[in-house]
Amino acid sequence: MTPEQIKQTYESGIVEILNEVRDNLQHYGYEVSEVDDMTDEDYAWSVAVRPKKGKGELIDVKITIAESEHWDGSEDGVNFMLDVVAEGGSIVGGLVPYNYTDKVWVPRKDEDAIDERWREFSHGADSSEIVYSIQDYYERQRSKPKTRHTKTREEVQRRPTMRARSLPRRPTSMREPQLTQRFRVGDRVQMSDDALANYGERWRGVALVITHVSTAYMPSSEFFSRGKPQGYHPGYDPESGSALYDFNVESTGRPGTVSLYDWELEPAEARRRSSPRRRAREIPYPAARPIRALPPRRR
Repeated sequence: MTPEQIKQTYESGIVEILNEVRDNLQHYGYEVSEVDDMTDEDYAWSVAVRPKKGKGELIDVKITIAESEHWDGSEDGVNFMLDVVAEGGSIVGGLVPYNYTDKVWVPRKDEDAIDERWREFSHGADSSEIVYSIQDYYERQRSKPKTRHTKTREEVQRRPTMRARSLPRRPTSMREPQLTQRFRVGDRVQMSDDALANYGERWRGVALVITHVSTAYMPSSEFFSRGKPQGYHPGYDPESGSALYDFNVESTGRPGTVSLYDWELEPAEARRRSSPRRRAREIPYPAARPIRALPPRRR
């Protein structure tokens, strides 16, 4: 395959991964650009991320179809590359299958090998883990000691009375102080109108199956090192008053790209049965024969 043919074959999959990252980050309150074509020597696409109100370094999430000629001078090799890099060059995350091994390049003439490499890359480039690595980076940046600054009277007067939250707006009827958990692992649910307002009508009526219920926060580095323990989530907000749910799409089995709170979910519509017994009962019965009138009763 030529580089142009590889680009035509895998561009849609690359853009899909970046759009999933974009949707997930926007859910958690980040400002994210549209997917940009960053092609130079290699074909590449990226999205740019920063916290709302422009506070924090810009982070670039970039996927490249890497050609071996531009990297180590070898001929006719290709691989897929993910770079998550902060402004100034700090590495936030990344993925290059079989990097620093003799299997790093697959021959461009071997379509099956390229397709297998893409499956390995797309499985490893999990949009949720990309988001968690970005969240963890910003958390570490915020925890760094800051230089002391004496506030002026004008700065004190401009200080907001409440800290802004990145959660979607909750319905008034759901704003109880206690923790709520309406669903369990294995329950079938669908997005509520509140969630559809954020994620679009394409999710209306789509059945989802709960796979993870979180009621406590855990930093992303600890969360992954401990094997994603049940009950914890790097994106959980303790002030939400609600459990946070992860899910798979029932029709495809693929994991969802966002996590949702109680008010963003509702029970899924009941499935219709299609068994022969059910269909037989739905066929109208023939009219019953009229009952012969009995003779008048003697008194």
